[in-house]
Amino acid sequence: MTFAGQIALVTGANQGLGLELTRQLAAAKATVYATALDVTAGAAALVDFPGDIWVIPLNLTQPATLTQLANSDSPLKDDICPAYQSSKIALNALTVLYAKEFRNSDTRVNSVCPGWVMTDMGHNEDLPDYGDAARPMTPEEAVAAYLWLIEPGDGSTCGFFTGCNRVAW
Repeated sequence: MTFAGQIALVTGANQGLGLELTRQLAAAKATVYATALDVTAGAAALVDFPGDIWVIPLNLTQPATLTQLANSDSPLKDDICPAYQSSKIALNALTVLYAKEFRNSDTRVNSVCPGWVMTDMGHNEDLPDYGDAARPMTPEEAVAAYLWLIEPGDGSTCGFFTGCNRVAW
């Protein structure tokens, strides 16, 4: 898979899924704008990655946000506070609004729920035990859905996905 000539904006690029997505996109020849709250931390995390990577500051709590990569659901949905659940509903609504805004362009707008991923955030002793069948994915496995959605060619827009499967919202 190649993303030569493509531009990607990756949020949270200095850790977890954002870090892995940045690594894979850069390796596939995309120009990657890797965002982080702390540009110094972002640059430090990405310094050894080959490719065309530009680290820029971005705070997703600011209204100027262009796009987001985030869970639209969580294995903790029944264990988490209403504020968390409300934020995910808002993200889904934002996905629909951006998809409508960019419907006449080549910009794709999707929301991906990668599921349980073994990252700093997804590896916590306080999390419920979901058993062996609910083994957390590696960041490499989880990023496969992101790459599938943005692969050059006919891609989906305004969808909600768990892995590479569309889900109703």
